[in-house]
Amino acid sequence: VYRLVMPLVVVTAVVALVMLAIAPLALPELVLSLAFIPAVITGLYVATLYVRGKDYLYHTLRCRYYGGEFNLPQFQLNTRLTQAFKEQAPQVRAFYIAELKKCDALLASFEAGFKAGILDDDALERRKDIGKRRLQLSLEWYDLHSNAELGIDSLPTIVTKRLDETIQASFAELQTAMQQNMPKNTACYREKTIRFFDDNHAHPAPDQLLRYPTTRCSLQFFAKVKSKHQRMSALDNLATSITPAT
Repeated sequence: VYRLVMPLVVVTAVVALVMLAIAPLALPELVLSLAFIPAVITGLYVATLYVRGKDYLYHTLRCRYYGGEFNLPQFQLNTRLTQAFKEQAPQVRAFYIAELKKCDALLASFEAGFKAGILDDDALERRKDIGKRRLQLSLEWYDLHSNAELGIDSLPTIVTKRLDETIQASFAELQTAMQQNMPKNTACYREKTIRFFDDNHAHPAPDQLLRYPTTRCSLQFFAKVKSKHQRMSALDNLATSITPAT
């Protein structure tokens, strides 16, 4: 009720102040009636600023109190999650928080360029896609954590679908990175690498990649490959563990 009443109070107060301000001018009633419309529009704008400011302040204070956005109660394990995922519930929570943080970091990397208006079409599209992904992750987490209208037997399907999508995206990124870091002197290396990935439908082990001649690159890049592979393997294991046996 408070969230509904206060914006109405703000609108009413703005309209009243505008009417009081122009009352001493002794304007005709028709002019006063015409002035009422912009007064209402101004009131709605001020009410919008009030709601946004209040929500921002409330969220900021809660984050400071709990020690961060992802320490808020809506990101903690509850009976619903533990009932649906058992011992895998902490891993599911960690996965969604990690993906949300990744989206936040990527969006932050675009922020300066976006405000300056210097992003190209590809960057703008990428920024939009990341924003959509973050929204999808947030809605999924709400369904998992708090949506009582969704049965807990449906929750593993939501998570495994998201895990599979994330694994495939990571594998595509790894494939692209491997091709970009190949020796640049032969086109056949590129063809062999593509064929190598096609032959290994599951993501290949990093040591296997290093032994393959087209992927012998710097140790720094290999460390990135190994880290990405370990994450993909962990997501694979999590997806397998929460998928009901048939």
